[in-house]
Amino acid sequence: MEPLAPPDLPPDIILKILTWTSLKSIGRCRVVSKDWNLITYDSSFMQEHYQKRTTISGFFMQTKSQTNLMPQFVSTNNLATDSKLSLDFLPGPVRIEAATKQGILVCVNYYPGNRPEILEHYVCKPSTQQWCKIPNPETRSHVLGTGMVVLGSKPFRYKIVRFSTLSTNPSTIKYRCRCEIFDSKTRAWKQLKDVILLPEGNFFRFASAMSVCGTLYWLLTNHNNNVLAFCVDTERWRVFELPFPLCNRKYFWYRKLVDYRGRLAMLCMRSRTSDMQLWVMEDLETKAWSLRLTICIKQPLLPKDEPYYFPHAFVCSDVLLLMGAHTAVLYNFKSSTCVVRELLECEGGQQTFPILSDLELVGGMSDNFLT
Repeated sequence: MEPLAPPDLPPDIILKILTWTSLKSIGRCRVVSKDWNLITYDSSFMQEHYQKRTTISGFFMQTKSQTNLMPQFVSTNNLATDSKLSLDFLPGPVRIEAATKQGILVCVNYYPGNRPEILEHYVCKPSTQQWCKIPNPETRSHVLGTGMVVLGSKPFRYKIVRFSTLSTNPSTIKYRCRCEIFDSKTRAWKQLKDVILLPEGNFFRFASAMSVCGTLYWLLTNHNNNVLAFCVDTERWRVFELPFPLCNRKYFWYRKLVDYRGRLAMLCMRSRTSDMQLWVMEDLETKAWSLRLTICIKQPLLPKDEPYYFPHAFVCSDVLLLMGAHTAVLYNFKSSTCVVRELLECEGGQQTFPILSDLELVGGMSDNFLT
């Protein structure tokens, strides 16, 4: 069956209709046509849509160092509701392990020096302060990477994917790791029978996954950099190589997997002061990549108290999140404007978890989900 053609309406009428569309329906609108896709990822559209639909948009920031600082939320749309968003409603301090685009988080309670056997895992929706405790996976294992995907809203269903190893010795985690999956439908963890054998010299570069179209991606760091892809629906994985120049660590000093308009993409820099390049995977089957954008950051616009900034994510198609040690910058590279956000003192850099959430209570869940 051929997809329906977009209605033949004036552009201003289409824009007005789309700004009133629910957050859950935006994804369906984006596949109607290329024009609708471009409109709904533009910063001006998203700001108007968020205000009309009271959408929470931003990032939870979490220090990589082993401290008991709670994750801090940084808003990207300046709504009053965003400034109050926190994880204080959870029972004690936590660290975020994974996040979904729908604003659902996987957290683990965290106290410096606590024993693995007293760890507790939670799933929560910060915008509505709903949360539940889920069974623990193998808490003695060393976590390599965690990801989460929402599979449906009515009833609400999700899966958590966790790669780990029983060893904490870096020399033994290079090749073998195991995969555990939590399914909210069964409320139980299961371990895949196959032990995942990574190519020699590969490590998980970032613990949290990039989720695109139901597949979780981790950038593996070695001499050439590979990508581990895990399809949540089929529960199958594979490692694929990146093409030149993305694979060459000597060519690109910095790389970060990102979501760009619903596609897997990579932000690259040749040096700390060079222009950023955006490469997009054009075909999931052939793993074909193309250079889509070259982004020039005008350094005089950025706060001068930071030695340098790293690109972390796209807020929308024309706004980048840049991270310094104590500052987050929302940089619009089309209009050459920026908004600065001060961060809590931290050591070891920041991890970022994007949040795009409505204020609707999660329905169709078990009685263990509390408000």
